[in-house]
Amino acid sequence: MTGVDPGPYDQRLAVIGMAGRFPGARTVGEFWRNIRDGHSSIQRMPEPEPDDGVPDVFGERGRITALAAVADPELFDAAFFGIRTAEADIIDPQHRLFLECCWEALETAGYDPANCPGLVGVFGGCAFPTYLTEHLAYRPDVLVRHGRVGVALANDRDALTARVSHRLDLHGPAVTVQTFSSTGLVAVHLARQSLLTGECDMALAGAVAVKFPQAAEYRGMQSSDGRCRCFDANADGSVIGNGVGIVVLKRLPDALRDGDHIYAQLIGSATNSDGGRRVGFGTPGAQGKAEVVAEALANADVGADDIGYLEAHGMATPVGDGIELASLARVFRPRAAPPCVLGSVTANVGHLEAAAGVAGLIKAVLTLYHGWIPPQVDFDTPAGPLATAADLFTVATQGRAWPPGDVPRRAGVSSFGLGGVNAHVVLEEAGERPERRPREPGEPSLLVLSGRSPAALDAAVARLRGYLAGRPDLDLGDVAYTLQAGRPAFAYRHAVTCTSVPEAVELLGQPPAADAGSGVVGHRRARPVTLVLGEDAVPGPDPATVKLWYDGVAAFRTALNDCVHLLGYEPDWRCDGTGHAFAAAARYALGRTLYQLVDPTPATAGGALARAVRGELALRDLLATGRADASAADADDPAAGTAVVEVAADGRVQVVGGGGGWGPLDTVAALWSAGIRIRWDVLHDGRQRHKVPLPTYPFQRRRHWVDRQPPRPKAPGPADMSVIAGERRA
Repeated sequence: MTGVDPGPYDQRLAVIGMAGRFPGARTVGEFWRNIRDGHSSIQRMPEPEPDDGVPDVFGERGRITALAAVADPELFDAAFFGIRTAEADIIDPQHRLFLECCWEALETAGYDPANCPGLVGVFGGCAFPTYLTEHLAYRPDVLVRHGRVGVALANDRDALTARVSHRLDLHGPAVTVQTFSSTGLVAVHLARQSLLTGECDMALAGAVAVKFPQAAEYRGMQSSDGRCRCFDANADGSVIGNGVGIVVLKRLPDALRDGDHIYAQLIGSATNSDGGRRVGFGTPGAQGKAEVVAEALANADVGADDIGYLEAHGMATPVGDGIELASLARVFRPRAAPPCVLGSVTANVGHLEAAAGVAGLIKAVLTLYHGWIPPQVDFDTPAGPLATAADLFTVATQGRAWPPGDVPRRAGVSSFGLGGVNAHVVLEEAGERPERRPREPGEPSLLVLSGRSPAALDAAVARLRGYLAGRPDLDLGDVAYTLQAGRPAFAYRHAVTCTSVPEAVELLGQPPAADAGSGVVGHRRARPVTLVLGEDAVPGPDPATVKLWYDGVAAFRTALNDCVHLLGYEPDWRCDGTGHAFAAAARYALGRTLYQLVDPTPATAGGALARAVRGELALRDLLATGRADASAADADDPAAGTAVVEVAADGRVQVVGGGGGWGPLDTVAALWSAGIRIRWDVLHDGRQRHKVPLPTYPFQRRRHWVDRQPPRPKAPGPADMSVIAGERRA
């Protein structure tokens, strides 16, 4: 890590996951590509006609010249989160988008959102609930049907983070933050404090701002031509955009220990208020903003000269930009280093209100991660305050590389709220990962995918295939580990064993086969397991099969070495495939390994394995009887039906009524596809794996929406008339 060994009291955090929806971007990857390429996602629009359906809330018609919208906010996968259709229809779409993005953020971090280790906190906020005021309020039938409490729980901002913790079963703090435009970055600051004080082990932090209609106009700060010219001499206003952004944070030492993928380090943060040191409640003040930047730098133990890039709030108004530049100049002057590059994502997506700060944070994180300073769009001539501070700041009109230097690359992110609440965060490049043993060429890996429905499974397979096709240099072992340990196992499953990324792409494009070697489809829930060691026989397991297990799975190696020690074998014991003792010992070691691989570990058992899986008595009993069995009850699903797993005399492992295999990965694929929970840490014991970003779950979203007007009753047809006539006669 850039030559520094993080100790147990290190106060740096790691950004290990991100998710979001932004104008022109359904994912963080698309968001970055748009920014990297200097693309503005603000759509230009004509002035609306008086009868266009846009509500004239304040009794005056103004121009709407631009639109910065997120796509399909009315769509939601309610069934995935166990939410009834009627309830989903009235939940503020901001809450729904925030919930989906929290799930995706955890998956990008390589963690199963349904089974996260430790305490996971949620910190976030949202914009004013316009879905309530502009849709539900016009539908008294809906309000009466759901009642005040139902409508409040579905739309109150207080429910935002609590709903995430409830639906994802997260047990850390759930804190809703409301500080106007600085909401997202203040949420990040509070998440950092919670992590550093030990309240949680991992944290989701961010914000969402989606208003309805998305083209609603804000008078007094609107750009005349729909362009946000941040820090430009021609800046005359902003465009209010819509979006949601989430980051996943973890203490840096923990992230390094757990092999997490680190995008950047968060090394300092601060928040404060302008208080009364400004002209009015909605007018920004320079002193508080300067103080919060200085405090964050001090908290990070770095100076202004150490900051090479600064993601500014950037309101694109002469007053707002002028005050921000003045506050920054107080902190950055005098400057010995080259001018700091100044940028603002507002020019790309508009001002995202509550989500503005986290959008800027994600941009800055990716700027560090890719070592690329993106161009500032719609910037031509420096505004006066920027021109006079040319020794301090510069603006990149073209994208350029940010090469590594003698000191780590660092960036700052500012966000300022309408009511005077300011926030600043200091970031540092991720640095290098710890050294590890490289993956052996030709070493097989097991890729597992699942979905709640066949359509979701097909989409997941297609997503992964497309992702891998463009990244042939990915470590396949890391890909496999991330899919295994970092994704839930749903009812519909597919497993592929392969030795390279190109082979994985090829196999994922083929229809699933019935054997575990190329692919398996299952549609069973997790269920109890009964493990049976079949009748003894000679010859026993093939030595080549035993070698696969011995070389590939540490638990099997330990078990068989124990047998060698107990039986006094010579060092060349692996060449003996005909002896009764070897056959029994190999089958015993395999049974003991499967006993450890199955999750949960069998709680009640009979036979040799239950009495002492490591003892001489167990081996002697097995040699005498040639048979043993063990069973495990799954408390989460007692009615799922028992899966019988048999270790045959020849070493093949077979799920009765399902697939099977000889090698460890084929065997695990058969077990997993049959609905059996696997302890992936046992399979990877002794091998350090790293988590890598992979495609997230393909939500099967459908429309959940309450229109402003109730649907018109259709005119009765012939069939309806006959029913009506019958009712009247009755």
